[in-house]
This record gives sequence, C-alpha cells and structure tokens, in this order.
Amino acid sequence: MRRVVNQWRTDPHHPGAQPTAAAVAAKQEVKSYSAHRTRWLFWKPASDLSVGEARYVATLTRLCPQIATAQTLLRAFCALLRERTSARLDPWLNQCEASGILEGVGFAQGIRRDYAAVSAAATAEWSQGAVEGHVNRLKMLKRQMYGRAGFALLRRRVLHQAANASEVNRPLCT
Repeated sequence: MRRVVNQWRTDPHHPGAQPTAAAVAAKQEVKSYSAHRTRWLFWKPASDLSVGEARYVATLTRLCPQIATAQTLLRAFCALLRERTSARLDPWLNQCEASGILEGVGFAQGIRRDYAAVSAAATAEWSQGAVEGHVNRLKMLKRQMYGRAGFALLRRRVLHQAANASEVNRPLCT
C-alpha cells in the first residue's frame, strides 16, 4: 500500500523527478489520505464510506491487486467475528496463508498458535473488553503518577474516582 500511495506523491529530495502517468492520473482522480487514515478506510464497511473515500479505496484496489486481496481478507475476518461463525475461521486462515501477503501470512500463523482462544472469541457472546478497559485505566493512572504509584496511593485514587462516579449517578432526592 505504501508503494502505491508514495507513487502519488512527488519526492521532495528529487525535485526534478517526474511521477509516472498512472500516478498522475490517479492523483488527479482522488484525494490522498495518510497511511493511518487509509488503514481505517479499509476497516469501514463500503456503505459507510463517503463518495471521496470510496473513490480512493477503489483506486487503490485497482492499482494494486494485493491491496484488493488484503481488503477482501480483512472484511471477511471482520464479518466472521461480527457474525460469530468460527466454522469459517479455518477456510479464512487457509485463504490468508495462500494470499502471499507477508503480513497476512504472519497474522494467520499467529492465530493458529492460539487457535482455541480465537475460535472461542469468534463464537462466545461475552468479551473481556470491559476488564481490559479497567486495566488500561489503572495503568494510565499509574503512569500519571510518575512512579509514585504504590498500592496504597493507587487504591485511594481508584476508590476516590469510584466514589465521585457514584455521587454523579446518585439521584438528587430519594
């Protein structure tokens, strides 16, 4: 993806370098997004993309077949998790490994290493998202205290925050 997107940009180190005709046509055709934004455009369902975003994604997939394959695999994986169908996990892993996309092959191999957990996550209706959110919040509080976060101080801050939250949610009159 980086190679295709970089063709649309002129090289600041070589001001005399001329982009290819395909790159010039593609640049005139669509607005260019950052790599971070482009990644999120591939996650979004096609129905949620604006006209400009859809044109950008279509241009990328037209110029590079590997990007089109990666997008297809990514959307299939999202659908697999959203619909909670672990029966489609094995065929998806085989497709991913056969795609030849290095990152996809590595991702599939990582899933195979922890297959039981991923399969359970694809079928179970519950998740550890809330627990992970609280752990993340505690780590953030600890980082904010610049190493002074002994258990007693961390406990006070967490309990203080919980007390304030309960006061906010408490009805004014009973």
